[in-house]
Amino acid sequence: MIDANVLVAAMNQRDKHHTRMRDLLNTRTDPFVVTPYVIAEVTYLLQKFAGARAEIQFMEAVRDGHFRQETSPRRTRTASWS
Repeated sequence: MIDANVLVAAMNQRDKHHTRMRDLLNTRTDPFVVTPYVIAEVTYLLQKFAGARAEIQFMEAVRDGHFRQETSPRRTRTASWS
């Protein structure tokens, strides 16, 4: 699972962690798993801090299958509140 902050830094050339996060992602061979929440957060932050072009490039990467989308929450154990 990949966090939005990593993706935003990799896509935003003005981010102080851009080079490090871009290089990290370029060296990985495992699938990048994202949730719809991460996609929404990344698109918002890219639009706000990097502009529409970066947001569009990210959405094209999502569309083209560069990320594996995890859409259903995994079942977790819940506490009993009785």
